[in-house]
Amino acid sequence: MDSETKLCPYCGEEIRKAAKKCRYCKEWLVDHEETKASAAPHDAKALKPQFVIPKPHIQMSKVNPAKLAKIGKWAGAAVLAAAVVIGAFMLVPKLFGGSYQLEYDYIPFTSSDEYQWDMINDQGNTLPGKRNGASTAAMNGRYLIQGESGFWEIYTADKVSQKIGGQYQSIGLFFDDVTPAVEKGQPIKFIDRDANVKFIFDKVDGKLVEHCSPIINGTSVFSADRYYGVVSASGKVLIEPKYISIIKDVNNYFLCVDKQFENEKDEDKIVYQILDKNGKELFSYKKSRYLDLFIRNFGDTKQFVFDKKLLMLADRDGKRLWGLLDFNGEWIIKPSSKTVRIGDCYDGKIIFYNGERYGVMDMDGEVLLRAKYKELHFVTGDLFAAKGEDEKSLHLINNKGEQLGDNNFHEIFILNRNSNYFFAKVKDGEWIILDHKGKKKETDSNIYDISGSTGELWVSSDYIDLEGFINSMSLSDNGLYGLTLNQNAEEVLNTLSKLKNSIDLGSEPKDWESHFVAENMGWYGNQPFKVSVQFEDKIAEGIYENKTVQSWFSTYTQRTKTGVRFTNAKPELITLLIEIGGPLDGKGKTLYNQLAERVKTLGSVVKQGENVLVVKVGDAYMFEAFTGDQVVLYYGYLDTDRIDANVYDNASEDGDNSYILELPIIKRRGHSSPQEEQIPDDDYGELESPPADDL
Repeated sequence: MDSETKLCPYCGEEIRKAAKKCRYCKEWLVDHEETKASAAPHDAKALKPQFVIPKPHIQMSKVNPAKLAKIGKWAGAAVLAAAVVIGAFMLVPKLFGGSYQLEYDYIPFTSSDEYQWDMINDQGNTLPGKRNGASTAAMNGRYLIQGESGFWEIYTADKVSQKIGGQYQSIGLFFDDVTPAVEKGQPIKFIDRDANVKFIFDKVDGKLVEHCSPIINGTSVFSADRYYGVVSASGKVLIEPKYISIIKDVNNYFLCVDKQFENEKDEDKIVYQILDKNGKELFSYKKSRYLDLFIRNFGDTKQFVFDKKLLMLADRDGKRLWGLLDFNGEWIIKPSSKTVRIGDCYDGKIIFYNGERYGVMDMDGEVLLRAKYKELHFVTGDLFAAKGEDEKSLHLINNKGEQLGDNNFHEIFILNRNSNYFFAKVKDGEWIILDHKGKKKETDSNIYDISGSTGELWVSSDYIDLEGFINSMSLSDNGLYGLTLNQNAEEVLNTLSKLKNSIDLGSEPKDWESHFVAENMGWYGNQPFKVSVQFEDKIAEGIYENKTVQSWFSTYTQRTKTGVRFTNAKPELITLLIEIGGPLDGKGKTLYNQLAERVKTLGSVVKQGENVLVVKVGDAYMFEAFTGDQVVLYYGYLDTDRIDANVYDNASEDGDNSYILELPIIKRRGHSSPQEEQIPDDDYGELESPPADDL
């Protein structure tokens, strides 16, 4: 046992230097490549088209606050930064001018660079009380705090804040009166502002619900079986989960890509649909005709439908220009050199860029502010933050272009469009509150920095159906997941590509030349797993031919590579690897026990220890083990005499495990017949006639 120690970077406790996971805070200390949908030797990113919104990447272990501050909660999902830059505006849940808006009661702020956060509103009023942990903004009279344990708690935004409900592993902010929340080991539940459970959202048509966005304007986007749908605040599924991508407009329009295009590599063939909340198609397009759709990001919400119109990018004589389109496909504003870029769209007005400067037009294309600004951003529909040609900072102007007030600033932060005030950053470490005439509002608080944190953009289920997981493995006396020891390379690659929610590995021999192992990732709910197949010989190898080459002075034979082919190699070992973490946290031993009972039904027990099982299945063996960090299942030709059934007797999820799993393998006698020894292209065979003397 290694006696050297180190300090855990997350909790500071002393642990063994070789430890892979902290025994105290349970944080992984190494990057888990198993959690990524990788498939050697391919690049997974190249196998699927990249859409506007990627699916969230779920880490196998729970991320604690220290790690959250470093890397963010989700990879591939947009997380709101601590200081929101110009253009990422914060608004609240009310209908205003026919459009849903976001309103915050209070936001976190700090008075110094020590970053001890308090709460303030845009009137300069603060919310009393001490808060232990990272706080979100307050909305609908509620805010969330994530403590050092990583769990979230709900508090009232009152003069005397009170805790409501329990501890949540994942929870959305109360944009509406209902939000999704997850307790440890539990499925997604929708709760009200008093933490009462309105309904449990665990399955849709028998498929596990994995993720759910907070309810905004009465609807939420969710995923089940890795496909996306829409559910209402009452639990009614409005749009079935059959889309590989859904972007939600705050006014309940949905930009969707159907799963029929999941493996389409030609993006011009993909159909983008805009649906209403009942799933009715309002408009569809391909990028072969419309190059892009303008999507407005403000806070945690998006908007791409503006009064039943769309801002679309089109090709006009080789130039990429924007225009305004209705659902009938008719141009309201035709693409022109006036609209080289769209800066923003709000309250019936469009900030446009003509290739040199920004201006404002209405939805009929009439220019309201001529394009003379280096930067231009909405504060309200009639107020703008602008920067002129030689100016280094922003100032406030009205819809006539007249400057309001003498204050210059670099960023703005808006809590409520209906409010007469907004936050403005005048320099690093100094924010002030301005009214709509540009006048500074006096406040008792020194505002060093502000945060627009709204917590988690995706709430993730922590539930796993162990029996369903084991059933999905398709265990038989021939193998697992449809893989057998008698399949050839092409059959193995095809079967691996069909793993639940995996990627297509492809079946080109050239991609597998000289590889001995093929593997792929799959998912059951939010639980990832890896299946790998080790072959007795190379999966694919080059094809060579002898060619006679004649030069001026000699004739010789050269062996030349003419292609690549799969060999006749068969699998000798099939491996299932399941990391303990996420939904399996605390359930590793239970999974091992239930899986062991299933494996025993396939053959006869050869060896069994506390955490090891060996079963003879036909002329091969299944070996299952619980190592504390993993549950593994091997199927193949194993030398069982060299397997110690008691090697993992002391393994536990709470232990400081350091086992290295190595299994002896008996290679089958019937190897594939390798081709004759290969000679590189630049080597030569025996000369048919000796080279002539040099001239």
